[in-house]
Formats: sequence, structure tokens, C-alpha cells
Amino acid sequence: MADRQGIHDNRDLRVIRTYESLFGAFERLMGVRRLEDITISELCDEAMVRRATFYAHFSDKQDFVAAMVRWIQHSAMASFRSEWKKRRASGVTPDRAMLAEMYVRCGVAQLERHRVMLLGMKRSGMVPYLLGFATSTDGCATQLPGQADSGSLVDILAQLGGEGPRDDANAGTSGGGVVPELREQFVAGALAQSVMWWLEDGHGIDRESFITQMSRLMLRV
Repeated sequence: MADRQGIHDNRDLRVIRTYESLFGAFERLMGVRRLEDITISELCDEAMVRRATFYAHFSDKQDFVAAMVRWIQHSAMASFRSEWKKRRASGVTPDRAMLAEMYVRCGVAQLERHRVMLLGMKRSGMVPYLLGFATSTDGCATQLPGQADSGSLVDILAQLGGEGPRDDANAGTSGGGVVPELREQFVAGALAQSVMWWLEDGHGIDRESFITQMSRLMLRV
């Protein structure tokens, strides 16, 4: 329901403010409450948004949470693209190792920013949404208000693997190839799960070491 016509008009600043108010309120509530205990009425009161407005955008709490995860996911991809453009503009052509490090660093930064909420979601059994965090295959992701298309993880993985343009008719059907979308889901899920594991207590790995090790793993996929 969150992708109904008109809801994601990037020109409608009121819609953007509504989303931001609801998302901010949800994060604050997740800092003190369990996901199961947060009601739509409580969320709307905290965000100072009418219930009717909430239901004009989302069918229920699960639909809202899915939209928020897509928002975070898309922000990470947009951050990656922005950093990539900055480096290219400065005359630096990112190699495979740099691309992997940039992607992991942007993903880690976004998940760290929303650590309390995401760990709360994990405890509430919302793992499927969290594992989908790093992908950009969800058609709704590029339609969220105020978010321009930030590209696909498939494109990044193609460059990491030195692949040329794919042939959809033959993708993954010969030479032991892997369908790009399957590879994307595998990498995205592994990254999200690994970052969530690390965010819980660090497991004795500092931030830079974690990013370095995850970047190396990405290059091996």
C-alpha cells in the first residue's frame, strides 16, 4: 500500500515531512518499547500525525516498518553513489577493493545510525526485512518520497567481478554462471546479517577491522 499513486511524489514536501516525522517517532519509541507494544495511535501521537494520514500511506504497522527499512536501504545506496561520484570527480577511478570498501562502509554507517531500532526489530523477529536491507531490487525503494534512484547492487557486483553487460537470455545458464539477482541477494543478506551480528556487541572486532574484513569477503563472492 505504501506505493499507491501520489504517495511518493518527490515534489510533495508535505509527504516527505510526514514520512520523516513518522520514522523519527518510530525510532524514538523503539528505544524504550518493544515493537510488539508500539501501537499506531502511540506512533501517530509521538509523530504528531493524524491516524487518517498514517492509513493514507500505510496499510498497517508491518507495511510501515517495511517502508522504513526501504528508506534506510535506499539512503545507504545513495550515500555510496554520492561517494563514488566525489572520488570520480577528484580524478580517482575506484578499483575493485575501493568499491567494496565504499559499499561496506556506507552500509555499516546506515545500520549504525539506526542501531537501536534495527536490533529491536531483530529481537521482534523482523529478520526478513533486515536481511533485505542492503538490496535495491524492491521496486518501491526508488519511489519513496525525496529519494532519487541510487542504482542497483547488481551494478556494483558486476564491477567488483569485472563482468561486462549481462545477457539476460543466458545469465546463469552456462559456464557455471550465477544469475546477477541471486548474487545480489546473497551478498546483501550476508552483509546485513554480518553487520547486525557485529552491532550486537562487537565480538572483539573494532569498526575499521570489521569494514576491512567484510570488504575482503565481498571481493571473494
